[in-house]
Amino acid sequence: MSQVLTDLEQVLETLREIQIKAEDFKDGTQEDFNLKINQTIDYLRSIDENAEQVQFFIPAYLIRHVDEGGNPGDILKQKLAEIQNNLYKLGARRAAAKRFADILDKPIVDPPSDAPLG
Repeated sequence: MSQVLTDLEQVLETLREIQIKAEDFKDGTQEDFNLKINQTIDYLRSIDENAEQVQFFIPAYLIRHVDEGGNPGDILKQKLAEIQNNLYKLGARRAAAKRFADILDKPIVDPPSDAPLG
C-alpha cells in the first residue's frame, strides 16, 4: 500500500513538473520533457503492478454520477459543504450547551424581600 501511495505522490509531482515544462517549453527542454513523461509512465506501471495490494471502496452514487456525465469534483464540493454545515450546527449546539452550563453554574439567589410573591 505504501508503495502505491508513494508512486501516486510521484505521479502528481511529475505531472506538476510536466505542466511547468510545457508552459515554459523552449527548444532545449524537449529532453527534460520526455524524461518527465517517461518517469510518469514508470510510476504508473509501478502503481498498476502493486494495485492488487490496495483495497478501496468507490461509493455507488459516485459511479452513477460519473456514468451520467457528472464531475466527481461536484460530489466532493457537495460533501465538503455538508461537512461544513454539520460543523457549523455542531458549533452552535456546543455554544448553546455552554450558555446553558453557565446559567446552571450561577448561584441561586433569594429574591429581594420586597419582591411580590406570585
